[in-house]
Amino acid sequence: MTAVRKAAEALDSLGVPTTHGRPPGLERAAAAFVALRTAEGMPEVVELATGREDWLGGNLRDSLLGAEPGTVADYRKAAAERDAIRAQVLGFMEEHNILLLPVASVPASDPLTGYFNVSGKDIPWTELGSCCRAISILGFPVAVVPCGLSSEGLPVGLQVVGRPYRDREVLAVAAALEREFGRFSPPPFISRPDSVE
Repeated sequence: MTAVRKAAEALDSLGVPTTHGRPPGLERAAAAFVALRTAEGMPEVVELATGREDWLGGNLRDSLLGAEPGTVADYRKAAAERDAIRAQVLGFMEEHNILLLPVASVPASDPLTGYFNVSGKDIPWTELGSCCRAISILGFPVAVVPCGLSSEGLPVGLQVVGRPYRDREVLAVAAALEREFGRFSPPPFISRPDSVE
C-alpha cells in the first residue's frame, strides 16, 4: 500500500486530486476469478500438464493437479457473481475515474517460495496476485507502471485502472506516474536478448 500512497501523493502534487476509498465488491473479485478459471479453463490446462508434471514447479503442480474441475452450474454462479461485482465497481467509478491498486502483495520475489509474510500474516503464493485477478475479471482497461523500489532494490508495480472505453485516461495517468517515478531499468545481471525471433 505504500506504493499506492506514494502514487496518490504524486498525483496530488501534479494537481490531480485523489481520495482514499475501496470499491464495493472488489474484495470478492479474486475468488470469482478463481471460480471462473476453474470452471472454464482448468480442465484443458490439466490435460496439457498431464504427463508433463515434471516440467512444472512444485507450487504450480500442486495448484493445477489439486484443483477439482468445475461444473456448468459453478460457471453460471461465478459468472453471475462477476457481473454483480462489475456493476458495483462501475457504480463506484461514476465518481472515481481512476483506481490505483497494487499489482501484488509483495515486491518481486522468489517464485519457488510457497508462503510470504505480509503484515504478520502468512499468504500463499497463489494469493499474491489477487489484486490483478480482481481487475482481470472485470475487463477494465489497466496499465501497470513501476512506482519505486523495495528495500531490496526490487521494482514495485502499481495498477492504474480506468472505466470501460476510457483507455486514454488510464494511459495519461500512467504516463504522468512514469514521468514522476521513472521507468524500470533491469539490474545489470539480467541479460536481455538483442533480438526476438
